[in-house]
This record gives sequence, C-alpha cells and structure tokens, in this order.
Amino acid sequence: MILVFLVITYFGPTVKGAAVKDHVSCDRDYAKVGCFKEFHNAIAHNLLITDKDDQSDAYQGFELDWDKMKESIHSIACRCSQKSQEEGYDFFYIIHWAECWSSKTLGVILDIDKASQRSSKCFNANFLECDDKHVEECVGGSEEKTNAVYLYKILKGHNSSEPAIDGGLSNWSEYSECSASCGDGIKERERTCTNPIPSGAGKGCVGELSEAVKCNLGKCPAIIEIQSYKVLEPSETLILKEESPLVKGKLIATLKIMNKEYSISFEVKPTSFEKGWKSVIHLTLGNNFVTYGDRNPGIWFHENGLGGLHICSAVSSYRNLCKDTNPIQIDKWSTIKVTQQFSEGSYVYSIYINGENIFSTINTDPRNFENVKVFMADPWHNAQNGFVRNLRIINGNEGKLLVQETQLIRGNLLAVLPKLDLQYIVSFDIKPNSFSKDWRNVLHFTIGSDVTNYGDRVPGVWFHNNGDGSLCIAAPINGNLNRFFITKPVLEKEWSHVEVSQQLENGAYMYTISLNGEKVFSEQNTVPQYFENVEVYTSDPWYPAQDGLIKNLILVNGKKDEPTPIAAIVRPKESLDQPVQQELKKSKLTATLSRLEKEYTISFKIKPVSYSQGWKSVIHLTKGQNIGRYGDRTPAAWFHHDGSGKLTIASAINGNSNYYFNTQPLPLNEWSSFQISQYRVNGVYTFVVYLNGHTIHSVENSKPESFENIKVYLGDPWYDTQPGFIKDLSIINGNV
Repeated sequence: MILVFLVITYFGPTVKGAAVKDHVSCDRDYAKVGCFKEFHNAIAHNLLITDKDDQSDAYQGFELDWDKMKESIHSIACRCSQKSQEEGYDFFYIIHWAECWSSKTLGVILDIDKASQRSSKCFNANFLECDDKHVEECVGGSEEKTNAVYLYKILKGHNSSEPAIDGGLSNWSEYSECSASCGDGIKERERTCTNPIPSGAGKGCVGELSEAVKCNLGKCPAIIEIQSYKVLEPSETLILKEESPLVKGKLIATLKIMNKEYSISFEVKPTSFEKGWKSVIHLTLGNNFVTYGDRNPGIWFHENGLGGLHICSAVSSYRNLCKDTNPIQIDKWSTIKVTQQFSEGSYVYSIYINGENIFSTINTDPRNFENVKVFMADPWHNAQNGFVRNLRIINGNEGKLLVQETQLIRGNLLAVLPKLDLQYIVSFDIKPNSFSKDWRNVLHFTIGSDVTNYGDRVPGVWFHNNGDGSLCIAAPINGNLNRFFITKPVLEKEWSHVEVSQQLENGAYMYTISLNGEKVFSEQNTVPQYFENVEVYTSDPWYPAQDGLIKNLILVNGKKDEPTPIAAIVRPKESLDQPVQQELKKSKLTATLSRLEKEYTISFKIKPVSYSQGWKSVIHLTKGQNIGRYGDRTPAAWFHHDGSGKLTIASAINGNSNYYFNTQPLPLNEWSSFQISQYRVNGVYTFVVYLNGHTIHSVENSKPESFENIKVYLGDPWYDTQPGFIKDLSIINGNV
C-alpha cells in the first residue's frame, strides 16, 4: 500500500473538477489576424485559458486532444473569445498549441503588422502552415526558439447593430498545370471566402479553399543511368566537375546512406525559362513525393517561368518544406548550396544562392536515409533547359567545427575526429584580448598527449611566451614531432585569420602556414601520416588558455577541392551517441555524465510493443535516486500507469524536482521520435519537448542548474521497464 501511495503522489495529477469536458463549438465572433514572432509577455499579458496545465487557475476542465486537433483548436478559440469579451479585451492570441492570452495593450500589434514581424510557425489542425484566409483556426506552435503566436481580433459587430453577413465561397479557379509529366503528379485549384466577405457577427466560410487531384498517372519513361553511375559508400563524396546537360530521368548515383549532416552544391546555367516545373537536381528514396525523404532535397525552376528556384526538403517532419528564391540570371552560372549541419546542439538546414544565405531553420526531425537516388534531372518532371557543373555532395559534416565567437577555455574538448587525412586544411579566426609572458594555448589537435608522440601536435597553436603577440604553430613534419614556426605579432583586440594546411602539390606533400591571407611558411613533408582519434581542444589542458575569442574553426579533411566528409565527428566525451536499437531493461545503466549542463538536447526513438497498467520506465537521467532531490529527474520518461500508451515526462523545472506533463498516446509497434531540450535565448532558459518533430510542450525554466555525476538509465531501477525498444539515443551536453 505504501508503494502505491508513493507512485500516486509523484505522478498522479490533481484534476480541478470531474472528468475532462467535451469540446465546445460556436459561431465565430472573432477574426484571424495572423501569425507573429513571439511578443508574448507572461508579466504584462494575462493567461485566460490553458488546456494543458490542470494545476493552473486558468484550466477550465478541457484538454488538448492531439487526435482531434480540429475540434480542440476551435474549442479553445471559442472559449477564449468569450473570456476576452467578458474581460473587455479586443484581441487574444493562442500560443504553445493550447494557451490563450490577452491584454489591454494588444491593440499595438496593428502598429507592428509588418513582414519583419510575421512568422511562419503557426499551424492548423493538420499541423500544416497556417492559411490566414481559411476559416479554420490556427495556433502558435514552438517550431522556432522564439515561439510564434496566432492573433485573433474580436468582431465588434457581434454584439452591436452591425448587420451579420455570412461569408460565401467564390467559384473554383482553373486547375494549375500538373506538377509532373508522369508518375504521381497533382494539379490544384483554389477559391476564396469573398462572395461575400463575412462581416459583423456573420459566419465564416465552410469548406476547403484549395483542392488537389492526381494527374498524369501514366508510367514514367525508363531511368537513364549514365556510364559513370556508381553506388557510393557512406564515406565517399560525389563530385562531377564537368559541365553536363540536364536530362529527364538521368540517374547519376545512389548513396547507400545519406547522413543527417550533408552538403550539396553545384553551379547551374539555365538557357531558357518556360512555364511548368523544370527539374534540376533531385535526391529521393525512390518517389517524387510520397514519403519523408523523397525530396532531400529536390530543386526545380518554378512553374511560373520567371526563373526562380523552388527548393524542397524533408525538414521537421514536413516531407516537403519548400523555399522559393528570386530569379537567377539566364545564360550565366549561379552557385546553389543546400546543407544540413550540426551546430550548437541542433541540426541546421540552410540554403545559399551565390554565397548568400537566403534561408535557415532548425530541423527537429533529422534522419539518416538509405539508398538515396541522385537524379540530374528527375523522371517525374521535364528537365530544365541548361547545364550543371561542379556538383559536389559531401555526405557528413563539411568541417564546421565551431562557427560562433567562443571564449577560449582551458581543457575544452570540442570534438574527436575518427581520422585526420594526409591532406587537410585547418582555418580559424582569433581575437586576443591581452598578451602575457607565458605560453597560452589557442588550438590543439592531438592523438592524446601534449608532445609525446608523433601526432600530438597536428597542429597546435600557442601565443608565444615573450608576450609580443606572435603565434607559435607546431606540427609533425619530416619526423620531427614538434616542428614549429613563429609568426609576426598579431594585433590585440582585433580578428586575425590563421590557416594551417598540408596538401599534395606536384607529387609532394606541402605543409603551409598562412596569416591573414599571406603565406608565411611552407615546407615539404617527406614523412606525411594520417592520424586516428584526433582530439580537438580550444584550448588544451596542458597550458593556460589564451585570453580571447575564437570563431569560424573549419576543417577540410582531405584535398582542398575534394574533401573527405567527416562522417561522424564524435562530440565531446560528456555527450552520448548510441544509434543502434536496444531493448529496454530494468536497471540498464548505459552511461554516467560527470556533468549535465544547463543547456542540453536529448533525442531518441521509442517503439513500445505492449501496454499494461503500472508505471513503465523508458529513460531516466538522475543524480542517483528516483526522486527527492532537484536533479533526480532531469529528465525522465515513463509510460503512464493507466496503460493508455501516453508518456509522462518529468524534469527539474522552476524549483520543482518533479515537474511533469503527459503526451498523447503513442502507437504500438511503431517508432515515435522524441527530442527534449533546454536552451538559452536572450538570458532565458526554455525547456521544450518535441514529438515527431512537433513541439508538444514548452515552458520557461527560471531555475536551471548544472548537475554533477548524472546516471543515464534505459530503464531505471525503481520501476518495471516498458516492453519495447529504443534507438538513435543522443545526448548533446551543453551548447556544443
């Protein structure tokens, strides 16, 4: 009986009231304004309703229902409108999927209704980007670190003499051109709520504003495999330098595995523009547009024929996240680059046109894909009239070890490289704040020691002990494990660019040092070697750290023009990466972290095979006990004792050692993807949980802490273990 009481005490939520209420419906007496970057202020604004926190005074007995999102979102909007009018408010907004807020000051949003304030991170009941013109409600999600809000305006005419005019739908437009010339193409048509426009207390339009039907269902022509076609191993890079015409169905390679980190770049020269989708490059699992990964990426010239590109990828559980570019020049070469790289605890998806970053977003659902076909152009669309050259696909990390300005700290292990090739280029920017008369380390690549073995300085960079600001750069050259060169002094409190390289030139391996673009040292290395398990420090544990900042640390591992992808940069030892599938077992201690930082990212996939009553452990990070101390659940996850299949996730938040919430039920015998993160933006720490790429919970943590000696269990010793499996476990400790 005592055990049962303890379990209920720790987990059982106290619902304010009886059973959960049924969703309500109403005539819409509010109008959609739009989605905005977060201006939410928990102090200045008032929480009117929450359907997520049954301990809140704003909880009305309704709950967010992930299986009935349409009814759930409409219900909270109806109740929020009523509550807003009772309080005398003109506006209200919905944030975090199921929280309604308002304030007397919300009218100011009309003054900042500009494109720069808009956000694309609000969603409808189908978890698609919100259409402001559609009558159905939208809510602010948490797909970006600055959470979005969806704003509504109370219709003044609802309680006045203004006549109520119901909205009416216009006629359908003509169908668009088919999206493909064969295979699984679609064509679309649209209509608007303008016949008439609703006003007063009139109802909005009912019915879809767009419609899509299949077209061109004929079989596509045979795929053309060029003579140079090959299957690429995970460590190989695809490089096609020669100018090549774009040909429909031209299969140039298959990637056995496409890594979560990749870089795809090429030059394209269109010779004419025509209406209709025109394919350029398409990486796919085998279809035009069926599953997550069929466009990763796909690149077309836009159907309007104006010369802009349409670039689509699998991002954050959206199988077709697309970005349209400005028109590029005809009969001239333009450089296109699409990348996904791990940076500061997240996978960042980016698009560059002629070196300019035009789009970046965090991918909350990055995946490795198998057997990815590379088309130039695809078999489902007509090929663009034109040519491609210098196509390069780097399957893995492209070498950006550190981008942002970072303080040098003694003993800071940034990464471990599985292999450093015979040819390499290491470059970085350094800004010293002051100089002192002792050796001060900046950067150290080593196979394990300061200067004991050949490869312990490959390279190493210090400020000289004479204090004049000169750099001492050492590397293993011609059998000398500490061949060093002293540069001229660099300027204090200004950025200097350093490059250390070893490249094969005319049959000789040339070791070279450049400072601010000027070659200052070069020597042939007659004893070149590659090194394995190379640790990268900024700075090392053997010398005091230089007082200063480092940024743009980039490693080109291999030939300058044909780098070897860094398929697996092992993150610092205080992080964890276990991609293989494992069965959950009671008391399964998989790792111990000497420290869990205030900022972290924990991700994993879980496949339950059966449900039964009783708490069932999945993962538990703890200081050593089940519960009792702040940090004994940081975080932890169990399947709920009611056997429904929902997950209870607990963590140390705002001084509560057992802050928790429940997810929707998870499907049996299917993989569900979780990411649990805590990050800092503008001095504020936010705890966020993602399920299958969608934010399902977000809360500010006013009392974040770092915890020592954290044990990682897959399941814990205190509860029965959930029958099932876990895979792709990753713990990124700190802001890596």
